[in-house]
Amino acid sequence: MTTSSLLDTAKTALTALSQVSTDAARYDQLSDDDAFALSATIAEERRLLDAQGALVAGVFAKRSAPEMGGLGLAQKMGQRNPEDLLRSITGVTKQEAVTAVRVGRMAHEAANDGQIDVATGEVFVAAEPWMRAVVKEVTAGTISIRTADAIRLGAGVPSPTVTAEMLADVVARAIEFALTSDTDRVLKFTKDLRDQVDQAGVAERERERHEKRAWFFRMNADGSARSIIEHDIASAAQMKDLWDRTNSPKLVRFADEAEEAADGHQAPTAAAPVTTFDERQRRDNYNHDTIMGLIRTGAGVDPSRILGNTGAQITVLVTQEQLDREAQTGHGVAFIDGQDDAISVATVKNLMSCGTVNRVVFDENGYPIEPGTDQTADQRFFTAKQRAVLVAMFGGCAFGDCERPASWTEAHHIAWVMRDGGKTTVSNGILLCRHHHLLLHNNEWEIRRSGTRGEELYLVPPGNVDPGRTPQRMRFKSRAYLQLLASLPQQSPLPTAA
Repeated sequence: MTTSSLLDTAKTALTALSQVSTDAARYDQLSDDDAFALSATIAEERRLLDAQGALVAGVFAKRSAPEMGGLGLAQKMGQRNPEDLLRSITGVTKQEAVTAVRVGRMAHEAANDGQIDVATGEVFVAAEPWMRAVVKEVTAGTISIRTADAIRLGAGVPSPTVTAEMLADVVARAIEFALTSDTDRVLKFTKDLRDQVDQAGVAERERERHEKRAWFFRMNADGSARSIIEHDIASAAQMKDLWDRTNSPKLVRFADEAEEAADGHQAPTAAAPVTTFDERQRRDNYNHDTIMGLIRTGAGVDPSRILGNTGAQITVLVTQEQLDREAQTGHGVAFIDGQDDAISVATVKNLMSCGTVNRVVFDENGYPIEPGTDQTADQRFFTAKQRAVLVAMFGGCAFGDCERPASWTEAHHIAWVMRDGGKTTVSNGILLCRHHHLLLHNNEWEIRRSGTRGEELYLVPPGNVDPGRTPQRMRFKSRAYLQLLASLPQQSPLPTAA
């Protein structure tokens, strides 16, 4: 296709797109199915347009190379770099321009990989050959340029222990995951894959983040000030715990006794959402006063005066297999609940020396060994020890792709106490955030067990959501627990990984 036909085709597509109505009244008349289908079609259109935009951005980058100086395209147009040139033409944000130029460069490099440079006679070699498959998916409109950039960031670059071929395998698996997931989850998934193939590099990446920790303090002209803190992984976990507990939704009332008895514990009801500017401002004011109270009073204060009955708490999840690996090779890894990145076992040991450690024991098939006594199962409420096991297994709200951390969840009886005769045991427990706990209570969603030992959990939507009520496999989201499962014999009946 010639340059002129490229432009003509794009203009023709623009004319066709302009024929699609933007009358809100017509959109109000869409059925649910048509609304879903239209949204999916628009998403595909956007991916194709963004891919084309990235390819043009790649042209800007090639023609604005630093070695071209004032003769470069961006410089001639009065812009410092190709990103600024793209922003001046399209009006996109700086981050969007950076992503488009980065992916565009990658696409042009992949297209020229192995070609002979006519000027030098040398064979051109792409800087990131492990990303070829991503470029193919982007130009086909299968994944977005933002997802492509997330895979690039998550995969990283080769190291002494990770080859380009190993990264190509990581990228291939990430692409497969990306076809059914969003960009944020793709980034987490890809970083997890990189950690799996590069356990020796976990400690080094952790050290690099630790060295970047900082506190920036700037005075404003009116006498106020702004603070920005860059945390390392461990301090981020502590701060996140304080933040979650300060901002955690409060249960404002409970259901009547009949509803409580049906499930065997107090069913939550919705609190009024924070929607107005004044309400958000009051919440922000409260957050500020909380952190300033902590700073003023210091470590010796009675913590119940500010954050309930304890100071900052974090949950570290590590398998015995990784502890043994660290003892043998020095490269064991672990995870902090609510954090995406792995940490070294050496850091875990430091954290263990600074606080109380709850030990959770699993059998050879990856099933938790039930804590407590038989009397525990007859109690209506889950104990702190049982909740710790559920946190270690589920890692947060188990409903679909919900990202609420474990600190925002409640333990729910899968088989209700009065209705189903369910017991208060770990095997009958699951973690749900308040919103999804309410959904199960009030909107006829159900959780069902299957498998030889009930190890498979399925979420069953109500008929008004799915007339066929097709069961959806639920996933464990604790990376440490999934890591433990992966280390077990393949013949074990394992739950589905996240």
